[in-house]
Amino acid sequence: MTKSVYPFHSESEKDYYAWIGLYVSSWAALETGIDRAVDAVYRFLDGVSIETRRPTALKAKLRFLRRALRKDDRLSRYHEALEKLLSLVEAESDFRHSIVHGAKINHLKVEPHYSVLKRETKGGIEKILSVSRADVERRYNEVGDLSMGIIALNNALIDIAEKSVEQRFGARDAEVD
Repeated sequence: MTKSVYPFHSESEKDYYAWIGLYVSSWAALETGIDRAVDAVYRFLDGVSIETRRPTALKAKLRFLRRALRKDDRLSRYHEALEKLLSLVEAESDFRHSIVHGAKINHLKVEPHYSVLKRETKGGIEKILSVSRADVERRYNEVGDLSMGIIALNNALIDIAEKSVEQRFGARDAEVD
């Protein structure tokens, strides 16, 4: 008796969708880190002077963070690395958008399983993308690397915030009895 892979047609299809789930949850963690960076800029780097309302869409968040990088001299030493990081996040977001919002247009039972996804861009351009399990696995790992970069950005923002607090209220005691 063979093991059922219901509702999938094969182990290959099941693996493919497992990687999709890992990718999407990894992306959520990445975007949560971006949200924390936006929050830190608002709280500690006068974010309201950059934009009066906090951005909610990813492109707006990335644009906001770029503007913060250019505006605050304390971030200047990170500018090149962070610009590259934000550009990579932006590029990866297009793949994520296709994975999440694309319509599957191939319905054949093929091995190994893959999807052909179709979606329309805001400009009305039709995008078609063939995606294998290996593609999703590779992109999952890239999103993990991007998340590490966002953690580094947040650490830099925390350092700046701590220095601002120390300047405003005086240095913290070295030891507490």
